[in-house]
Amino acid sequence: LAQSFIGHFGLDKVKSPTYTLVESYQNESIDIHHFDCYRLSDPEELEYIGIREYLRSKSLQLIEWPELGKGAIAHSDLSINISGNGDIRTVNIMSQTKVGKLILECAIG
Repeated sequence: LAQSFIGHFGLDKVKSPTYTLVESYQNESIDIHHFDCYRLSDPEELEYIGIREYLRSKSLQLIEWPELGKGAIAHSDLSINISGNGDIRTVNIMSQTKVGKLILECAIG
């Protein structure tokens, strides 16, 4: 999902941040930071990579497994949950803030 989303902005060569915790991408219109918290042993590790600076920047952050970074990650504008098994997946996108609601309204049309 993240790879497809980042690719939508014309950015290719998207790598999984599984072992690096964060991969950053930019073009002339947007900066995107893709985090994967799955391998965190402690949320404090996010402080070591400068999570606060990323979150304060005017950029888009995609965070996988955000519940594992609890305490270091304050809130999100959108929450995306993927469930299912086999070939069938259900994707639920929920707005958490006014900004998230606006993003969803623009995406839906």
